[in-house]
Amino acid sequence: MQPSQPAGAAEQRVRAALDAGRLDEALALARRMSQKNPKNKAIAAVLAEALLLSGEPEQALFAADRAAGTPEAGLLGIRALRALKRNDEALVRAEALAQSNPTLPEVIAAHASCLGALARPEASLERFRAASALAPDDPNRSLALASAMLETGRAREAIAAVGSVAMRNPIAPGVLAAFASALNYSDQASPAYISGAHRAFGRALERATPPLPARPLDPDPDPDPDPARPLRVGFLSRDLHRHSCAYFIEPLLKGLDPAHIETTCYSLGPITDDFSRRLREASGAWRDMPAAPPPEIVNRVRLDNIDILIDLMGLSAGVRLAILAARPAPVQLTYLAYPNTTGLRRIDARIIDEITDPGAPEYDALASERLVRLGRCFLCYQPDARAPDVQARSPGEALTFISLNTIAKLNPTTLDLWASVLRECAHSRMLIKHRGAGEEASRARMESEFQRRGVSPDRIELIGHIKPIDEHLAQYHRADLALDTFPYCGTTTTCESAWMGVPTLTLVGDRHSARVGASINRALGLDAFSADTPERFVEIARACAEDPSPVRSARLTLRDRMRRSPLCDAQDHARAFTGMLRSLWSERGGRASP
Repeated sequence: MQPSQPAGAAEQRVRAALDAGRLDEALALARRMSQKNPKNKAIAAVLAEALLLSGEPEQALFAADRAAGTPEAGLLGIRALRALKRNDEALVRAEALAQSNPTLPEVIAAHASCLGALARPEASLERFRAASALAPDDPNRSLALASAMLETGRAREAIAAVGSVAMRNPIAPGVLAAFASALNYSDQASPAYISGAHRAFGRALERATPPLPARPLDPDPDPDPDPARPLRVGFLSRDLHRHSCAYFIEPLLKGLDPAHIETTCYSLGPITDDFSRRLREASGAWRDMPAAPPPEIVNRVRLDNIDILIDLMGLSAGVRLAILAARPAPVQLTYLAYPNTTGLRRIDARIIDEITDPGAPEYDALASERLVRLGRCFLCYQPDARAPDVQARSPGEALTFISLNTIAKLNPTTLDLWASVLRECAHSRMLIKHRGAGEEASRARMESEFQRRGVSPDRIELIGHIKPIDEHLAQYHRADLALDTFPYCGTTTTCESAWMGVPTLTLVGDRHSARVGASINRALGLDAFSADTPERFVEIARACAEDPSPVRSARLTLRDRMRRSPLCDAQDHARAFTGMLRSLWSERGGRASP
């Protein structure tokens, strides 16, 4: 087997273009090089990488196979198979590559990722531990390990792991973003401590990203001086596809009147699907920029002359928040997709409501941005048209609880709370979504968690990942009451549950992430299912178990009630949103420069 040829000047040019985010240039150059040198493995490898970044995994797989012979080429082939959803094949390749390269941490990590993609989270975690042990000083390996810990419900271990990395890298924005994000899942850290971690990230990112100079006025800066002219509003997101956030973005885009708000969506994610096309149709303008580096996106925002730029990512975007740190728009907001402050002082406001963040000094102090409270629920939800009809429950069935929230939110406090409910409701049972439902180690771990809390494992049923949305939502046919997680409660899951006729019992806490459920319940007129204390949470559940008839009869009318509620009133939401934007723009002084 011949080794790959060393990269020459042309390959380095492709690499430079890729690093700079000039994807079209890199791909065109790599293709020309490949045509001239079809047997050159180094060229085939860089072509595979460019094709992967361009969203062409089938061709990338072909190129990666032509480059075969190095671990790097093997990893490219695995990435291509993963992108094609051919996860079984990817795992076979990853296992073989790991056997022949047992000391390469990136190879072991790829094997771990393949196991995770096939819903084997415990096996995946074991391999991520091995990869981290091979490179203990590599923060990327440690962060991947922490993410795998979250995927198995080990939030406390994950926070400790990423916190250790943050201590060793106290000014690295990417590491600090991972630490602050992980703290959202903590059932031990105080809101003030979590806020401090977010501010540390914000300071580090802003130090690394100086703001742009003030935007020069156009030769004819405002041909229409009318203060009521349409505002140019940009939405920045990686999730403009069939994603939980999109169910809240679409009704807003559709509801905004282009006579008052001219919208531009900046799509930064690699996925494009039927939902993306719907969002594109609802938006005034659309920019596909999945591989663009922050400076290029910043320039595009400036060229579009955006008045108000709205971040729909938060710290889930990590260092890509450098787009906002560069201050490309006069007014910058954050909204919807992230349950906490960004920590950035260059983001002017965060959009919430009076329930999620009550108007009190202690809540305002937690945010680096000004908190702007809509005069209604800050969310507007559009149910999926593929949702099945609500089905009645049999009067003779024992009360069944359900949680389809991500396993990362199942910390010890949540498990204690649910176990208390199940002990008090002797004949009840619970359905829990768990990606590892088909993995023996995952089932055994979850069963032991409940068993040591005094709940027999036969009262718990784990539900694996169900991809078709109608089949996923059909799980609510078997349940009467959803139990929320704490202190990171559900959002989309709570809305889906209500649409399927199942209210969510939520525990109201002292931070935004622990109060979104209460906001949704308020919008639906379901305040009776928002508990102020754990004791009250258990009391409400016990009352439903003792007499399930009220909650079961209400399930058949809950969908219509939700349809007529503020939660699904796109016009009212758009009016409130427009008024808020107009008010913030007026306060900013019109066409001020950033």
